[in-house]
Amino acid sequence: MSLYAIASFALLGALGFFAFNIFKPTIVVFRSRIAAVLGLLASLTFGLVWVDSLRTPDDDARLAAIDAKGRGTWDDVQAKPETYLTLDEKYHGNGGALSFSGTISNSSAYAIKNVKLKCRVISETDSVLWKGEKTVFKVVPANGSVRFGPLSLTHLDEQAGGVGCRIVDATIAQGES
Repeated sequence: MSLYAIASFALLGALGFFAFNIFKPTIVVFRSRIAAVLGLLASLTFGLVWVDSLRTPDDDARLAAIDAKGRGTWDDVQAKPETYLTLDEKYHGNGGALSFSGTISNSSAYAIKNVKLKCRVISETDSVLWKGEKTVFKVVPANGSVRFGPLSLTHLDEQAGGVGCRIVDATIAQGES
């Protein structure tokens, strides 16, 4: 909400409060307070309708541009597309083989593809038992998500205490959505 709208609400509320208290001096104090509160509510309701009527298509375009900027410009997304991605993964162990599947979500206004993941398996003492990279060769649509997997990682070591993957790189998908 803009400062202009807030100032308008305050002014209209104050006018309503004073109008009901000044022009009705014969009302009992309790009733005048109720009337003042009702006047304030009526003024705020009128103010909402009035301020909303002042919006122009230019305001809508400006607000859309501000929203898009928060989701990254073309240059921002092209420079570091992985910062706009999140990974939700699930790991599977089957007969000694370790694999995983999951969902990659994209918060940018541009499609992103070929998401590179760095994965590692660690022991209970945080020693790295295995590390490697996997690439998810799918297009993650703008402001959307894509499911992938299962992808094979390695043979599951009996000393494994944990496994994890993180997004380290990706490519902006030009002309794809």
